[in-house]
Amino acid sequence: MIRPALIGVASSTLLLLCACGELKELLPAESDAGQTRVPGSYLDARVSAGHRAHLALSGEKQLSCHDCHLIADAGFTGRAVVPCATCHEKQQQHHHPFDGGVPMGCTSCHVFRSLGEAALIDKWGCRRCHVEQLDGGSAIGPVVGHANPEHLPPHVTVHTEKCESCHRPHGTPFTLAADCGSCHEVTVSHGKGEKALVADTCMVCHPHHSPAKVALGMCVGCHVGGPVPAKAQVKPGALFAKGHEGCSTCHRPHQFVAQQAKACVTCHANQPVLAAEKHGPCITCHRPHEDRASARTCESCHVKVHLQHPVDAQGRSCLGCHPVHAAEHGQSISASATVPVYASSLAVPCITCHQKAPFTVGVVHAAGLECLSCHQGPHQGKPKREGLCQGCHAEQHQLTKLNKGHQVCDKCHAALPHGPPAAPLECLSCHKDKVPPQRGHVEQLQCKSCHQSHSAKVLTKCTDCHDKPEKRLPGLHRIAKHQQCASCHSAHAAPKGLEPQTCRSCHTQLPVKTHPTPPQQCVSCHLFTEVKP
Repeated sequence: MIRPALIGVASSTLLLLCACGELKELLPAESDAGQTRVPGSYLDARVSAGHRAHLALSGEKQLSCHDCHLIADAGFTGRAVVPCATCHEKQQQHHHPFDGGVPMGCTSCHVFRSLGEAALIDKWGCRRCHVEQLDGGSAIGPVVGHANPEHLPPHVTVHTEKCESCHRPHGTPFTLAADCGSCHEVTVSHGKGEKALVADTCMVCHPHHSPAKVALGMCVGCHVGGPVPAKAQVKPGALFAKGHEGCSTCHRPHQFVAQQAKACVTCHANQPVLAAEKHGPCITCHRPHEDRASARTCESCHVKVHLQHPVDAQGRSCLGCHPVHAAEHGQSISASATVPVYASSLAVPCITCHQKAPFTVGVVHAAGLECLSCHQGPHQGKPKREGLCQGCHAEQHQLTKLNKGHQVCDKCHAALPHGPPAAPLECLSCHKDKVPPQRGHVEQLQCKSCHQSHSAKVLTKCTDCHDKPEKRLPGLHRIAKHQQCASCHSAHAAPKGLEPQTCRSCHTQLPVKTHPTPPQQCVSCHLFTEVKP
């Protein structure tokens, strides 16, 4: 017999006489005393989402209170004595994975209360543990992806809505990523020929719940010593401060193929390039994934150039003369350079390095003469001296062949090859035995007055000077047979003298009539000078 409800309160427990029609089918049969003790919290719990879901079942799945609660003559408490796993075995097996060190149970997410804090909880109310720390709730741990030694609920800052879009708390895998493209209109190119990556691949770079910028640091995990092929490997030194600080410096997010990389001139807009028509694309020389984008050696392309020129003061070979990125027009290559270098120059002027004597004078070797006039093979270092001068001085070089011992130019031209124009050495500095015996020749003439330069050929005859009216020789010099000067005189030796032996070299037979006795001195009678009064 069902009696009218009798309610009594003792120690927070409500004594409820089962007169309510709603409970009639759920509660067990009356005890011998005709009363069942029900917790007072039932009035709160009966309208909760958990109880409503369980009590609303029908048919074979219909439940009553004693299916979860142990009910005896003494009544029952709010604690269920039948574990949820009794019915929800699979769900218990694949429970929430973040429960290490955190008290977790079915009711952590599935509540059976409708008052107080519990009223704010729904089964997808993940925010209360992972986004907002509510009063009395557990402390929130660090951001996803960071160390969490205390196993606190990870702090989620990204994608905090619609957790059910990706997570399946009672499924395997726990996270089944949604199609990222449903929210992010992004086309991904990562690797040769690849199209947009599928959603689960997005998390290779974007760990779940991480800010987008986290992906910027994920490249090195695969491309710096990681599992990617050798051609996709990046040297650790390829990323450096105040330069290529990260992959996104050159690569646009989600567009990682080489064709989509930013052009170098995006940042290096004011870099003039040597021989731009050949060195146009920066990657012709620079390897962006090597240490500090180091350049290939010049020899890797210029295989026919065999450099013998010494390196410059900085130890550079090719770049010492050919600065690839010379200064802008009208500016020096560096603050210490004294010679302007122009962007259109194929090579810096030689005097950029050769600034000491003898290169300090205004004219080196000859006015208007360039270094390449003699150094026609600048990559070969010093040219061979043999035959070098004949490129410009072919006539002089030919004449020296007639003058033995004069084939080496700098024996006479001491300033060669880089000194300023200067008079050659005096011939008598070597030919000391060729000093003219004639005082007038010494005082008034030079070797070149009679001899042709380089060949030493005699071009000026004695009569060219001594047959002039003002210099005509007197006395017996005018006799025709005495016109051969060399018969009596030597240009570079002491005179033979005027004794009879000299004259008798020609006058072998003297007439007895005029020379009854052998003469002691011919010039006593036969004068070669003007007769003095």
